[in-house]
Amino acid sequence: MAGVMALALVSCDRGPSPSLLQQSDWLAYKARFIARDGRVLDNGQAQNSHSESQGYGMLLAVAFDDRETFRRIWQWTRTHLQIRNDYLFAWLWSEREDRVVDENNATDGDLMIAWALQRAARHWSDDEYRTAAEQIVRSLASLQIKVNGRLFLLPGKQGFYSDQELVLNPSHFILPAFRELAALDQRIDWAKLYDDALNLIEKNRYSDWHLSPDWVDMRQGGRPWGRRDAYFSYDAIRIPLFAAWSGASDVLPPYIDFWRQFSMREKQPDIVDLRTGFVHLRRNFAAVDAIMRLCEHVAHPQKSTELSHFVWSEQTNYYDASLYLLSRLAWHEFDLMRKGEGQS
Repeated sequence: MAGVMALALVSCDRGPSPSLLQQSDWLAYKARFIARDGRVLDNGQAQNSHSESQGYGMLLAVAFDDRETFRRIWQWTRTHLQIRNDYLFAWLWSEREDRVVDENNATDGDLMIAWALQRAARHWSDDEYRTAAEQIVRSLASLQIKVNGRLFLLPGKQGFYSDQELVLNPSHFILPAFRELAALDQRIDWAKLYDDALNLIEKNRYSDWHLSPDWVDMRQGGRPWGRRDAYFSYDAIRIPLFAAWSGASDVLPPYIDFWRQFSMREKQPDIVDLRTGFVHLRRNFAAVDAIMRLCEHVAHPQKSTELSHFVWSEQTNYYDASLYLLSRLAWHEFDLMRKGEGQS
């Protein structure tokens, strides 16, 4: 744990690396997915917006030192999604209906927004952003739940906890956020949350590939949740991204071994059926290749690995582009840590 925690807080006070965080990528991302009012558009879901998309946009805006874009995204998020009776966010805004259509929160989005606000507060010396982050964390503390002595956050306030089910989403284990938010507020035992998340990831793997499910039911020993397909797919692909970002290299080999079976040139694996072993391949899902290369870089930093260049087009998918840029940000921060440029 000590080695991983040494990644502590990577400084946000320096400009983006010219090789890893290119302004041209950020400008392309903004042009396609960030509206003038600060709403981040998911073109893979009918131009809807969600707390996750707003959080990604805010985190990237800090990384690219784009204070005005951050301000607009946060203003829209606070005004339109922070409408509950706590400081968490309604997770889904409909483009067609021009309103929130589901007020339940999504913990990954809440964490991402709080983490982005904390980084913004530090980067731009803005106490209002820090206060907003603290308020979100206070509300997140109400989602804590212990399972056989292990600590987790529920994926949302409603729909995941009953006498029959206790459902977790391992892709909500945003490990680098856990580490940094520990410096902000101690209402949550962030170190235990971090350790127990890693333990669950390591011990709950399925299929011959030893991959993590998108959803797990702790009432069933951490097996794939019976109400959803037993897939390693668009949720779970973020598990190795966040693990690599936090420097947790020990959990990465199964993902790397799986991805190495594919050339990645023309098609990339996006869905794995953990019951049958069937692997679905998709064209133009560059995030898979980016996350694989990030994991290889973190697991074997002495080897020469480079991120491929992202090709922007009118068909570029919001989720693909977001995970690609987050992979570049994670790579950048890992390299800063290795050079001893992180801040404690």
